[in-house]
Amino acid sequence: MGSWRRSKGQALVEFALVLPVLLLVIVAVFDFGRAFLLWNNITHIASDGARYSIVNVNPGASSNMTLQKYLQQQGTTSALRSCAGVSMSLPNGTSLAGDPVKVAVSFRFDFGPFLDPIRRLTGSPNLGKVTIVGDSTMRLEQSLDGTNQLANNIAIPNGC
Repeated sequence: MGSWRRSKGQALVEFALVLPVLLLVIVAVFDFGRAFLLWNNITHIASDGARYSIVNVNPGASSNMTLQKYLQQQGTTSALRSCAGVSMSLPNGTSLAGDPVKVAVSFRFDFGPFLDPIRRLTGSPNLGKVTIVGDSTMRLEQSLDGTNQLANNIAIPNGC
């Protein structure tokens, strides 16, 4: 009977040692899943923006939005809709048919508040914070006229 009690206590101690590691792995899996979901959404938004740009269409014009602001509002989360940066550029510097248009969407992602104690201990406020970027480059199907708003880029706001 005595050895049974000792082995039961041993199992409890082993469980107590393994539980924090197991919980950390579970939280990490969820955070990486969130990051992957955001990257997928950001890449999709960049691809849509490139498609709209190559045909010189701004679906947000009826709401008085720039194309960049319209793309920012396509995010699946409120954080993405308010804190995503959207930039468009003409890598060749010209806007003739066949020239490339590059659309990049960026978002500063934080790998969970459980890293806050480690950030305070190490003095590294950016530990676990990464910028996720999705971009897409496509060729113009027609020359751009003055209605395409490639110059209204949105940077990631401070505090995001």
